[in-house]
Amino acid sequence: MSLEHVLSDDVSLLRFATAGSVDDGKSTLIGRLLYDTKGLFEDQIEALEQEFDLAKITDGLRAEREQGITIDVAHRYFATPKRRFMIADCPGHTQYTRNAITGMSHADVALLLVDARLGIQTQTRRHAQLASMLGLSAVIVCINKMDLVDWSAERYHQIETELRDAFAPLQLRTLHILPLSALLGSNVNHREPQLSWFTGPTLLELLENIEIDSVTAGLGGRMPVQLVLRPENGAGRCYAGRVAGGTFSVGDEVVLLPRGNRTKIRSIDTFDGPLQSVQAPKSISMTFEDDVDVARGDLIATAKDAPQAHRRWELTIAWMSETPLKAEKTYLMKVGTQKTRVVVRRLDTRLNLETLQYISAGQQLDLNDIGRIEIEAMEDVAVDKYSDRPDIGRCILMDPWSKETVGAGLLGTL
Repeated sequence: MSLEHVLSDDVSLLRFATAGSVDDGKSTLIGRLLYDTKGLFEDQIEALEQEFDLAKITDGLRAEREQGITIDVAHRYFATPKRRFMIADCPGHTQYTRNAITGMSHADVALLLVDARLGIQTQTRRHAQLASMLGLSAVIVCINKMDLVDWSAERYHQIETELRDAFAPLQLRTLHILPLSALLGSNVNHREPQLSWFTGPTLLELLENIEIDSVTAGLGGRMPVQLVLRPENGAGRCYAGRVAGGTFSVGDEVVLLPRGNRTKIRSIDTFDGPLQSVQAPKSISMTFEDDVDVARGDLIATAKDAPQAHRRWELTIAWMSETPLKAEKTYLMKVGTQKTRVVVRRLDTRLNLETLQYISAGQQLDLNDIGRIEIEAMEDVAVDKYSDRPDIGRCILMDPWSKETVGAGLLGTL
């Protein structure tokens, strides 16, 4: 498969993130997919001929090779005649949950691996919860290493039942479960006679045909302002950024938030020339019919469905810092291109990873906890609720002094 085909727009792109517990076989599965679809470079193929270790294809960091675990989020690409694919290989170790959040936040589908010998682990539950929080279109669970349990249909169905029971509280949009052996390639790209009792698709067939639904199709545009540009020809200011969601068209009435000024779009320009209409995730600049006050951090939204500005928000947050989250602490919140200080007013609930039910948060949230909190911003924040617009309603919390990212959250109004 040529690089030109991988990058072509002639076939759709599916972005999926692999996750699960340590040693469930994520790197091996990715190596198998790349090998079977001819997505490897010549030096990688030569290395495999000397030592057939599929995991080493993706475990690129020295520390990963030495420890035999994935630490960083590695992105890989391959394609078939039906579809292009981008893989985010997320780490399985608990201390790198923050990396898994990063990988899943840009994915359409989560691909979770479960070791057939061990069954569901805590990280399996945590990663499924993250997939649910981030609104991914589907979760595919691969019960891996079936060759090590003698291809047992009984063991597969036992884990399948446990998975469906465990994930029921998450209300996942779509859940697929299938058996395979990543090492042998069984039920990855070819049928395995020992798995003849399984009548579903191979993993690659599922990935090629799975439908990615858009919960924001047909909704109005949203663009956080990245830059205010003043052309040398004096033609007036234009406002540059990346369309974060929805659609903008020339002539649309827009609201400039949080100030609330209204105007209409005069023009939409890109590096390749002007457009009459544009959809996410295109980078553009636009001009308006009126001279309005717009600054970096503002949100341009179509007037027909513009969000309201609020200072108090409910936040579902995955905590990513070794320093606990406590009430009345101050953080820097980044939403789109806007940054503002916020105070944690209340800790509400914390996710119990065994039951996937929310319980009292207590006095603090610790590293890798997922909880619900209430925050108050120092200035108005205009953004859609995550439940209404998954393409928009996300934020991160940063330490105000070190600027280290300490939490990733989903916004909801109180």
